[in-house]
Amino acid sequence: MEVLNRSKNGNMFDRGFGTKATSTVQLFDEVTVNMSKNVNFVQFSPFDSSFDILAAGTLDSISVFRICFVNECNRQEMDANEQSPNQEELKFSFQFIHDYIIGSSSNSIAFSPKTNFMSMTPNGNQRHLLCFAIAADDDYGIRILSQQFRHDSNNLPIEDDKQTNQQFIIGHTDYINDMSFEPETGNLLASTSDDCTCCVWSIDDSDKNKLDMKILLSSPGMNVKWHPSEPNKLFVSEKKGIIRFYDIRTRMAVLSFECNRYPLMASDWCNENSFFIGCASAKSLFFWDTSLTSLPIKQIKTSFEGLSEFEFYDSKIVAYRGRPNNFLQIRNFVNNQVYVEKDFVAGRGLSWNRKMPFLAVGGPNAIHIFKIKYS
Repeated sequence: MEVLNRSKNGNMFDRGFGTKATSTVQLFDEVTVNMSKNVNFVQFSPFDSSFDILAAGTLDSISVFRICFVNECNRQEMDANEQSPNQEELKFSFQFIHDYIIGSSSNSIAFSPKTNFMSMTPNGNQRHLLCFAIAADDDYGIRILSQQFRHDSNNLPIEDDKQTNQQFIIGHTDYINDMSFEPETGNLLASTSDDCTCCVWSIDDSDKNKLDMKILLSSPGMNVKWHPSEPNKLFVSEKKGIIRFYDIRTRMAVLSFECNRYPLMASDWCNENSFFIGCASAKSLFFWDTSLTSLPIKQIKTSFEGLSEFEFYDSKIVAYRGRPNNFLQIRNFVNNQVYVEKDFVAGRGLSWNRKMPFLAVGGPNAIHIFKIKYS
């Protein structure tokens, strides 16, 4: 295994993937990024303009990294309009961007589509904007942070944009479990909470953020999702095993799905195919094709004592975690081939990269990056 130590000055690390033995077929490689504390969540940006940005949260801080998939992080070799490069030829490196001290524990982060790490200035310098929302556990509030960064043509940081702009949203009365920005403009932010509500907030550049829509749920809200191909629909899952789609324009529920298992701890809306949804509830995984039926098209019973996290890579590959030992599995749910099985004694969080089969996983004092050999 290759170990990447954190950079304190933004320097690049160029490392290959080391081979890691597994009890399943050898179908993955792994890289570890050391952190000072256990990682509570990880999140790749889901947008093309910032697909290589990764955030990791610990007890009281958030670290942001840029992950490079091509030699020397040359963005001209791979921009948002190009297809993904050949996986076998990929090089892998990290660039440390910034640490944010938030003074509170948090388990939820959402990147804004305003985040952009692809813009260039006329003199060839790179001007970047980082914008994301954090849910704070101490006051059940939301903090929206934005900051500009500049790098010269050699990718070295220019120290002139140190100020972080902050906005605050207060409205929930219990822990916020998930958040998601509207994917086209980023002017709406949805959040769902243990207070049995899902709120949609109108976001602007001032501090006058307002509640645009409030949905009353029948149990704690676990996940909320927007989809780039259907920006007028909002996906909301509840702990008692219900997933509903809401029309943002009419503010009405338009579709409903039930797995009849308690508790539903995690759910997702497949980015590759907007008809596919899934969830991890109790000890089982459930999958729906919403164009066919309201009943699950597949159920997978696991040997876990209880599932806690779940996320699609595409319409075949999923990752999920559960008890005991924060156990991780990555599998093809169509043919049931298992790619990764691994114990983590501590840590939470998993997140797929937008373009490539790279999975980030929060672990004890480290971020683990798995590269899945999949075609």
